[in-house]
Amino acid sequence: MKPIVKHNFKSISIFFLVMGVIALAAGIYLLFFRGSGYAETPGVIDHIEDHEIAADEIEHRVYVRYTVGGHDYVSLFDEYQPGFAPGKAVTVRYDPADPSRIVSGSKVLPVILIAVGGLIVLAEIFIFVKGHREKQARKDMEPQPLFTASGSGEERKLYFLADLGTMKETCRIEDASRRVLYEIRCRKFSPLADSLYEFIDHEAGRSTLRYVGKAVTTTSSAIWAIDNHSTYALDGRDIWKTLHENGITIRTGMSGLYFTYTLYRNDQEIGKAVSTGRYPHEEDAAEHPAASKVPARGFYRITTTETNCEVLFLALFSIMRTDMAIYN
Repeated sequence: MKPIVKHNFKSISIFFLVMGVIALAAGIYLLFFRGSGYAETPGVIDHIEDHEIAADEIEHRVYVRYTVGGHDYVSLFDEYQPGFAPGKAVTVRYDPADPSRIVSGSKVLPVILIAVGGLIVLAEIFIFVKGHREKQARKDMEPQPLFTASGSGEERKLYFLADLGTMKETCRIEDASRRVLYEIRCRKFSPLADSLYEFIDHEAGRSTLRYVGKAVTTTSSAIWAIDNHSTYALDGRDIWKTLHENGITIRTGMSGLYFTYTLYRNDQEIGKAVSTGRYPHEEDAAEHPAASKVPARGFYRITTTETNCEVLFLALFSIMRTDMAIYN
């Protein structure tokens, strides 16, 4: 299958960089090269014509009166500002070979374009350098084991909850008494580069710092199907490859309106998660029956015999962050 769409934060960064370069180049052209060889003379706005070019969109055509060599001219100006009105003084730059050809002598727009374009370009350069340094720092980090050893105990019910309304995508696993067993906290958020998160295992009493990348979705097409593959990098490596290399697989199913995810480790089932509404705890769902009937991304009820939550958490965190219908 051939990829037809690929979108990520790197593409957004490149887009802003291109827009910044265009704005910077346009400002430099308008300030230093537009009307090269033209002469300046004072003028006044003669009249302004308003033309409706679309619904609720008006084009203002400004005509300027000025004098060159004893001859009066009234020509169409190439600039409009909200403060323009008949009689207002403006600076006109005209072509000595044909004084009827004019451009604005104002430096306001070129300076704004140069300032905005320059800031965007500098910001993108800063983000690139910062991201490169963080990537080098990740390479220098001592490798840490990804998962603790699997342990089996009595079956228990747990709840996965996401913090909605935040770009940092923090989330946690709670038990029935709402005691937090496992969670992540964002220590260093980056809108474009990888962000630094602290993965905290409260049951084991330990925490690990890891870099979490932005989600990347590739849409592929074939005659019979359209398929999305969505992933992100954990410490610089594709999360799904990392999970598979550690023997983790996920089988997707449906239970009414809700998705079910059965988790396996080395072909041994370690737990099952069912998507829920925004109130996964049963007592909360009873208080909010309408909202609980609508599946919400990032909220799951878990049934497991695992004695630690690390694998469960990372698998559900990855499902929450990525955009696929089927996981395996």
